[in-house]
Amino acid sequence: MLDASASNRSFSIHIANGRLFFSVGNPLITINSSLTVNDAMWHFIAASWNASTGAMRLYIDGELSEVGDSDVRDNRAVLHAHTIKLG
Repeated sequence: MLDASASNRSFSIHIANGRLFFSVGNPLITINSSLTVNDAMWHFIAASWNASTGAMRLYIDGELSEVGDSDVRDNRAVLHAHTIKLG
């Protein structure tokens, strides 16, 4: 669904087995939803990562679904010069 790479600041968002996965880092730290999103309904999804604290959040339909903690805490954003794939 979404994939971008920038050294240790890689991230991805994808669906597998009906669940939403959000990964950050290299190697990737992954959190996944307990809810399934492959139910033939539209869903609003959002994922956030705090570059200062490493905190990860995954939202489905405006509700916080999962939280996690990555080891990427370098206060740098993922660089826009790298490839981002949607679809």
